[in-house]
Amino acid sequence: MSNNRFQLIPESIVELSGLVGLNLSGNNFNDEIDKITLKSSKLEQLDISWNKLHNLPIQFLSQSTNSLTTLKLSGNLIEKLYSNQMQNFTSLKELDLSSNKLTSLNIRTFEGLDKLERLLLFNNSIQNIHEEAFQELGNSLEYLNISHNLITKLPAAIGRLSRVETVDLSHNKISTYYNFILNKMSHLTHLNLSQNLLTSIDNYVFDGCESLLEINLSSNRIQNISPDAFNKCPKLRKIDLSKNLLFQLGTALTGLKSLRILNLSENALEELEWSNFPSDLLELSVNYNKIKNVGILVETDGRKLKKLELHSNRITNLSVDENYFKNSQNLKIFPLELEELDLSDNLLTLITENNFQGMSQLKMVDLRLNKLQTIPKELFEITVVANSRYGQMFISENPLICNCGMEWLLNAKDRKSDDIPSISENGGVRDINEAKCLLPLNGQIKFVAETESSDFLCPYNTLCEPNCPCCQLSSCDCKSICPKACDCFRDQTFTKNVVKCSGTEKEEFDLQKLPMQSSHILLSNLNFPVLKKSDFFGMGRLVELHINSSNIQTIEPSAFDTINNLKVREGIKKYLHRSIWGGRL
Repeated sequence: MSNNRFQLIPESIVELSGLVGLNLSGNNFNDEIDKITLKSSKLEQLDISWNKLHNLPIQFLSQSTNSLTTLKLSGNLIEKLYSNQMQNFTSLKELDLSSNKLTSLNIRTFEGLDKLERLLLFNNSIQNIHEEAFQELGNSLEYLNISHNLITKLPAAIGRLSRVETVDLSHNKISTYYNFILNKMSHLTHLNLSQNLLTSIDNYVFDGCESLLEINLSSNRIQNISPDAFNKCPKLRKIDLSKNLLFQLGTALTGLKSLRILNLSENALEELEWSNFPSDLLELSVNYNKIKNVGILVETDGRKLKKLELHSNRITNLSVDENYFKNSQNLKIFPLELEELDLSDNLLTLITENNFQGMSQLKMVDLRLNKLQTIPKELFEITVVANSRYGQMFISENPLICNCGMEWLLNAKDRKSDDIPSISENGGVRDINEAKCLLPLNGQIKFVAETESSDFLCPYNTLCEPNCPCCQLSSCDCKSICPKACDCFRDQTFTKNVVKCSGTEKEEFDLQKLPMQSSHILLSNLNFPVLKKSDFFGMGRLVELHINSSNIQTIEPSAFDTINNLKVREGIKKYLHRSIWGGRL
């Protein structure tokens, strides 16, 4: 009969003597309902929520008080509960009075309800709770929800609930408490004090809570946690301290050997010091703080952390001081067993392969929204390739430069290569289509997904190719020195050597200073009236040559004679005399 427009209960329902369950929620019943009496003495469940009742329908239920186990009265207009009013509801296990207009809970309000297990009082206007209001429920109540009220101090009344397992006091105005209140709540496993006005957590406040598993203290004004605040909570597995005003932790959490999940997001922490956390912690969230530095770990530390969230902080680098490296090679920034790492929205300018060395379990790294120009290939291999190809990386919204060390992005883009196996559709660089990078050669910004191998170049001033035997000599053909007024680049395999020169019209440019191993030469706005036969002598690797706006007046015969690999576009052949090419055109 729920969600209709009934104002009176049909006589046929009232006369059902064997009625066990009745749902009257969402109608228009008011206190007139209490002028009739249900005939059923077997009624176990009644839902009369979301109507217009101002009082408990005691007369209406007078034949069912001994049988009723569940009574739902939420969403009505009840303003007050009277002493001994429910003393005959001796079988009641669940009472829902949420979303009414209650302002206080007085002594003997719940007299007779010694079997009540669940009490819901959330979303009222409760300000005052008598310290003996729950006395009759001490040996039976397991779940209490008084959230979304106007309570200003931790009610002493809940201290009498010796068997309660879950207490929700969130969304109140609690700013004060007495240390002894929770001392006898040995069965308490879940406590929610979020969205209140607490400013500190003192010593001994949870001393009697040896069964406590989870506590939510988020969205308060907590600035300080005393060292012994949680010492008597040996089973505590999860703490939420997010959205507070913590600027340091001290030793308050170090002794919690059972702690597995800790949320410190949206505080004012400036450093992440590993000694402040227990070694068996599995998940740590420190998003939206002011962290600039991440502490140093010894490789043998043995931490079991699997998930670390550092989103939206002020971290600029992940380096370990070189003085430490001189003394020891096993110092790390992150625990070796880490599987998920979120470093997005920081100020990172540099990460190196050393930052992630030995982290064989790493499956997800989020580097979005930083200031990174390069990302080491080793991170891609550790995260994506080594983890059954299901590993994930996120790199977009960084000022990436597609230099030769970033060519691994092509493997991430194509999802396969000769040396890296295909990657699962759920793995790889997940935002590869959004990532952009700057091309070193022309300064163009390009989507990584549109790049080619030829785009990935590294600048150099002096370049000595692998296996070059004469690098130490002043004259050496396999050593490239970038000339003045030029920018020089090479690819990762040293097969592409690009020399780009421009802007010296006032003085003559010496072409013979161009590196012998050049494969691509781009010349513009220079000054060399004569292109001599000897200018490109010995450049056997040159395949592309651009000479624009450089005041050339004469090209000597056979100027390009020794450039055997140079490709000449068909459209310009007719303008060049055969003698320039030594008869090769």
